[in-house]
Amino acid sequence: MGAWPGAGAAVVDAASGAAPYAAYRGPAVPLAGAGLVPDAAAPEAWLLGLLAAPPGGVVPGEAKLRVLGPVELVGAAGPVEAEWRATLVEVAARRALGPAQGAYAAADAIGRLRAWLGDGPDGRPVNLGCDWEDFQALRARGLGEEGQAGDAALARALSLVRGAPFAEVGYPWADPLRARMTGAVVDVAHELTLRRLRAGDHRGAEAAAHRGLVAEPDAELLLRDLVLLHADAGESPQLQRTVARLETKAARTGIALEPESAALIDELRSPAIDPLSRR
Repeated sequence: MGAWPGAGAAVVDAASGAAPYAAYRGPAVPLAGAGLVPDAAAPEAWLLGLLAAPPGGVVPGEAKLRVLGPVELVGAAGPVEAEWRATLVEVAARRALGPAQGAYAAADAIGRLRAWLGDGPDGRPVNLGCDWEDFQALRARGLGEEGQAGDAALARALSLVRGAPFAEVGYPWADPLRARMTGAVVDVAHELTLRRLRAGDHRGAEAAAHRGLVAEPDAELLLRDLVLLHADAGESPQLQRTVARLETKAARTGIALEPESAALIDELRSPAIDPLSRR
């Protein structure tokens, strides 16, 4: 296995025309022999556990608005009429995500939301938090740190993702936020995937990429990461399935593959590289 470049390195050098797979792998120096990977055969179980962990519960006195997936409000301590629940969840979302998203709501709805949130054990109003705020804090921490601590923060951020942001609701005001959240999730998944590849942890890298695809199943950047990963790991069936997924996406959407993806697939099908040339 070759040495992987640092996070964020370009897959294709457009100026030099370097082949994407060869450029991505770098010099053919075994990582273990270079002292960069303690045990490349053993995936980091702690990271897989963090990525697979469901979003945690809420502590007494706090409620959580979850928008990184189907929108829901958990941890409210008071009563709510069934016919008001959906309306109040949207009111909570508009207020939690700031005036720029249109925080106005009728006084009656705000009062009902306050009653639904209720009071905590100390008698104070329950505080309303949001998983998007948690994601951003973990993302900033992870991007600011190297090593296990930084990777753990990025994995914890990805573990908050349960689906496409604002899934199953049609809030027109949330469209710009939805796009920004999706982009942030894909970026974090890509960053963690590259870090784990650099550490020789193929399973952790694969899990990170798949967590990002939960938010955006057609994210070409992450699908390309998986192509590179499976090629490097010598996993021919998974490699061919992922390439087929990319090509099917292009056919379904009518949007051509990005130049990096097309060049990568062409290279992998060449006899010099081989993973896709034997079909």
